[in-house]
Amino acid sequence: MRNLSRTKPYVYSGPERFQLFKKVASLEPGVSEEAQYQVCGETVIQQNGGRVLVVISPETDESSDFDYRIYTLEDSLSEFPRNSFRLVSFANETLYFQIEDRQPQKIEPGERLTIKPELAEAGFVSVVFRDAAGDLLYSKKWYSEPEVRDLVFLRNYDGRRGKGRLGVRIITEVVKDLRVSLAE
Repeated sequence: MRNLSRTKPYVYSGPERFQLFKKVASLEPGVSEEAQYQVCGETVIQQNGGRVLVVISPETDESSDFDYRIYTLEDSLSEFPRNSFRLVSFANETLYFQIEDRQPQKIEPGERLTIKPELAEAGFVSVVFRDAAGDLLYSKKWYSEPEVRDLVFLRNYDGRRGKGRLGVRIITEVVKDLRVSLAE
């Protein structure tokens, strides 16, 4: 897996409980390291015949038993259409997102929001993120086009001057046809 990229689509026919493992050194003398694995993340995958996107991120909750948090997102064109942005918040605070002059929309920690710009063809749209106090966290122009959908990950971090900032990572996907052959 590469950081911030989509892998090729796969047909998953395994158990509902999806787990990630990491190799760990054995504390028992004489036991091979190759045989020792520890669960470092897990989730349940609902297999309802649709497309599911599995998102893996480092766990930020110190009390968690796992190193990674695993999210599943509906990935069909009906839920995540062309010419749209899907926002996934890994932030630890409530955010307010505004595109162009539309009403701001609230995004709670861990929440997802899909928004489709009101453009007939490709073009730039202004986006703004603010915190609950109304302070500006992020402002840019994003490019939107008919055959593309953008997956947007949001997270907090402290800036150089200690001021809270919003990290935004975008994975762009050209979607000509989602009926591509799936690897087994």
